[in-house]
Amino acid sequence: MLIDNWLFSKGISHAYEVSVFLRDNPDEEMYCDFFLPAYGAYIEYWGKEGDVAYDRRKQAKIDLYDKNGLKRIDLDDGHIKRLNDVLPKELARIRKAG
Repeated sequence: MLIDNWLFSKGISHAYEVSVFLRDNPDEEMYCDFFLPAYGAYIEYWGKEGDVAYDRRKQAKIDLYDKNGLKRIDLDDGHIKRLNDVLPKELARIRKAG
């Protein structure tokens, strides 16, 4: 909710839990936490790190994002407390990457 509220407060159009199109894996189903259409980027909030099964799924998702050339912002619990610092920098990085 904090990420959603931050994006809304900054007027950044976003969608919650949408299907990610994987051009190299079109039959695989994967959902992102947030999609930012103006940036063509996805936000993933990794909130359960340290759980073996979760960490495996996290790495599998990261690999799919990378394999498909998709722009991604990764957030964890430490970032949530500093969204005003973290997200503007990450959005600038994504925009610069084209």
